[in-house]
Amino acid sequence: MKKSVLIALLSTALSLPGFSQARYDTAAPAATNVYHKALTEFCTYVQQYFPTVKEIWLEENLLLRLPASTTINGLTLVCVSPEALQQKLKHRPKRVYLTRVVPLQVEGNEFVIKVIPFAVQKTGRQLQLINSGALSTYFQYDCGVHKFVFMGSKGGFSTLQ
Repeated sequence: MKKSVLIALLSTALSLPGFSQARYDTAAPAATNVYHKALTEFCTYVQQYFPTVKEIWLEENLLLRLPASTTINGLTLVCVSPEALQQKLKHRPKRVYLTRVVPLQVEGNEFVIKVIPFAVQKTGRQLQLINSGALSTYFQYDCGVHKFVFMGSKGGFSTLQ
């Protein structure tokens, strides 16, 4: 009897929010979506190292499941199509920044999503993408609950305007 009560108490305590990690999915809504988590990590990095940046242009990507414009951690993220980027470059300085979210990949025993800010420069009729680094967000897959568990982020980049 005492053992069953103890087991019941322990299982209840371990299921409380303070004892569990957030679980993520690729098709889940924003709060538990792996791509949203990677963008949240990216925005946190931008706020820490580039506090004057208020808007991030994201390369249009069907994986993100974001509206045309959204806010994460106080930064406005705007999804930009290649055509819209061409139009924006007509009215802006010759260099702007466009952020690409690379689809989920496997590295060793972890899954990783890379968020890469590119400096975009118009040269004649072509666009040049200049990479200055990336922020990688790592997950492991929990087979018990069929979800991804956030493990951390690393990397960085040197310029962003």
